[in-house]
Amino acid sequence: MSLGVPAQLSEKKIMSNSIPITSIENAINIWRNVEGANLCLGANARCLADVYGLMIYKGETVIEVGSLSDKQQKAFFDSVNIAESKK
Repeated sequence: MSLGVPAQLSEKKIMSNSIPITSIENAINIWRNVEGANLCLGANARCLADVYGLMIYKGETVIEVGSLSDKQQKAFFDSVNIAESKK
């Protein structure tokens, strides 16, 4: 099963760029697979779901890395690392 984070979205490359909404969605799905998501999302997926929901509400397709909280950045980049380790 592919975890869905494109190879070009490495932590080093993204640090000065925007993150597309599709990558936030993929990160949520990675955490759903890792943390399990029967009736509710785990902590990492939940903090990224907040970002995802706001992006949808505002009609945004990208978000600047710097606008994420430390917890959100950690959850996102940890998901990228999980996906890269599965390759």
